[in-house]
Amino acid sequence: MKSSMPPEYPELARKMKIEGIARVLLTVSSEGSVIKVKELGGNPVLVDALAQAAHKWKYGSADHESEIEVRYEFVLRD
Repeated sequence: MKSSMPPEYPELARKMKIEGIARVLLTVSSEGSVIKVKELGGNPVLVDALAQAAHKWKYGSADHESEIEVRYEFVLRD
């Protein structure tokens, strides 16, 4: 992966003390851009935050389009 900013912890999830794993399936173009994000599971607030972050990620070039499953664990820290 060339660049990836971690997702921001959603303020709503922070206030409600929601933690957990969010899963998405990325479709990455041969140029390395994320062209599609499919939500696979987790709390909808957390999954949405992960999906928003993933749209901005960049991967290295490849011979063809590919799919990558991403799991991200949201953990509250004081």
